[in-house]
Amino acid sequence: MILCENTLDLRRDAKLTVEDAKKISLLEPIVRGEYNKYIGTLVDFNNVKGLQWLLRLVCRNTDRSMLHYWLCKLSLLEYKLQKGFKIDKILIDYPPIEKPVKQLLNKYKAKCLVDITGKKKNIKLYFLNNLVRNLYHCINNYFWGRLLGRKIIPKEKILLLDTFFFKNTINNGVIHDRYYPGLINSLTPIEQGNIFYLPIFYGLRTPLDYFTQFRKVSKLPEKIIFKECWLVCTDYIYAIWQSIILPKSITNIPKWRGVNIADIVKDELIQDQAGASLTQAVLIERSFMRYKESGIRIYGIIDWFENQVVDRAIYLGARRNYPGAYIKGYQGFVVGKGYVGLQPIQYEYDGGVLPDELLVMGEAYVDDRRLECSKLLVSAAPAFRMKHVLNFKKIIKKKDAIILAMPMSLVESSEIVNLSLLIDLPENLKFELKVHPTITIEEFKKIIPQSVNRKIEFKKQSLSNLLSKACLVITSASSSALDAVLCGVSVAILGSRTTYTNNPLDGIVSSKNWVVCYTSTDLQNAIINSHKSHQSLDVSYYLNSVSQAEVQKMISNFKFN
Repeated sequence: MILCENTLDLRRDAKLTVEDAKKISLLEPIVRGEYNKYIGTLVDFNNVKGLQWLLRLVCRNTDRSMLHYWLCKLSLLEYKLQKGFKIDKILIDYPPIEKPVKQLLNKYKAKCLVDITGKKKNIKLYFLNNLVRNLYHCINNYFWGRLLGRKIIPKEKILLLDTFFFKNTINNGVIHDRYYPGLINSLTPIEQGNIFYLPIFYGLRTPLDYFTQFRKVSKLPEKIIFKECWLVCTDYIYAIWQSIILPKSITNIPKWRGVNIADIVKDELIQDQAGASLTQAVLIERSFMRYKESGIRIYGIIDWFENQVVDRAIYLGARRNYPGAYIKGYQGFVVGKGYVGLQPIQYEYDGGVLPDELLVMGEAYVDDRRLECSKLLVSAAPAFRMKHVLNFKKIIKKKDAIILAMPMSLVESSEIVNLSLLIDLPENLKFELKVHPTITIEEFKKIIPQSVNRKIEFKKQSLSNLLSKACLVITSASSSALDAVLCGVSVAILGSRTTYTNNPLDGIVSSKNWVVCYTSTDLQNAIINSHKSHQSLDVSYYLNSVSQAEVQKMISNFKFN
């Protein structure tokens, strides 16, 4: 489609102009504050409690809920109308924002064509599709859990360690723990004996995936609470029913900036209705009732805290069935503040869906995590996933590599690869690509075929090894950005052209250590200037050591037998 000069393209995957992309990133912190207050108002209006906290709408998880995204787009439109920018046409492909767009145009008395290319959802078909997918996953979980799962009823009280198991987490009968590496080995034998993994399976699609993963887990020597073994048929019926009725419980929808955004909110609720994610969250909450009935005694939980519905399900289930259990949420990573839900907020604390204590990787993050929730206890804990940075030794080597550190998002990964391929590198430099741990090199090449290019070398070495010869790291909303700057390597952050840029370093380290790149010219300049001043950082301020003393401090609130 050829766009006229004064077209504002608000379609989901359409590129904004560089100027608009920069502006929406400046507007995002303002919208973020409004969004947090809006969700709080919605919680009050609807008296949200119990399982209602598992709805994506109130979770503030911007990976699942698109409300914050659309408020940022609408904020960009309002800014341009306020400043008198001439807009002849607005393109949208998401029908729920049509009314808010037209309301803003009326508010500023602007005449403009609104071109809608998307189709409205057929709610009945969408519901049916959700239900079929949901039943498929429930049947696989129930069948393979019953067939291959193992029940362990420990005699002693136990500490649960919440984690994620990907398809590649278990290899040759060994758990490759990418969430708490070094934790178990820093405990005494008695403490180790009291810890049980509480895994959430991720990325299982086919029956073969379920069979393979469940069989691997059943053969592990580690102690595991395999929730699929404990759930019964009525639990699945209950959870599916809750996934149907819970979205209907949100009926009072407030306005935003005086604009009626009810259609956007209702669409969020429609996406949850009969959905697998909501059902699985309810099942997690329900599983704690089964543990209690079976005589399992839980005195504490360490939860991998992302403030998602699975975290909330753990808190709700534990507090209902094990009110004396102490819960610590561990946030062992750093991402941009555009992932809004990672910032705890007061109404979540009051609703009982935050941990008793939040653990962060270093003192640098303590005050920030208490900013919106002063009642929450926040402490520094070992930076398990960053041990390679703590052990990093600067070796004088020829700096001839530009590292493409891929984030978990394949869309962002593709954009990084495409932008990098536009650069003509000097002969003394080369691109080295490190895929995200959740995907293999072979899978990455299939999904992003343009990465198979003579300019790019795929590397299997650890990121810390690659950093020793790097002059620049190119990435996006990834912990790799923090890895790099703490190891003395400058970072180029991919500037988003479809929405705000979620820079994981902004507000954390000096801007002398990073630059945001929207165009190939930006990236070319970043490469040229990569050798210039890099502000040295006190690693110990950002990352707590992974030592036995720090691990013991981390578990000090738990009462081991």
